[in-house]
Amino acid sequence: MIEQRYAPFGARAMAWVVDAVPYFLVPYAVGRLTGSTVLGLAAFLIVGILWSIVPEARSGVTVGKLLAGVRVEPGDGTVLIGLGHSTVRWFVKYIVCSLLPVGYLWYFRDPRRRAWQDLAGGSIVIDASGRRPG
Repeated sequence: MIEQRYAPFGARAMAWVVDAVPYFLVPYAVGRLTGSTVLGLAAFLIVGILWSIVPEARSGVTVGKLLAGVRVEPGDGTVLIGLGHSTVRWFVKYIVCSLLPVGYLWYFRDPRRRAWQDLAGGSIVIDASGRRPG
């Protein structure tokens, strides 16, 4: 049996930074090109669905997670978290924790290294890089 390791905070932060880039660029560009804040917000939601929610639900990774070597898994031992849990994770991560950043720091308090989005989505984030504990 392979030992499961929780993802280190630095890798999770790197994944977040990479994944957050389209959330700034696409809505800003849409808002500037159209002059519409509403369309900019719609672009934010569309980016969320296409860039984070669906990939995470279908494979457990986003582009940022893939580059950082981490993967989201359900806390119950099944393979994928699914669309519902992925949507909850996205909402808590990009809406709630953006307003209350302590949610990201909950990682340091939780024995399974879960932030608020993991608790809300019933998930854990594991180190999928193949690195050995050191």
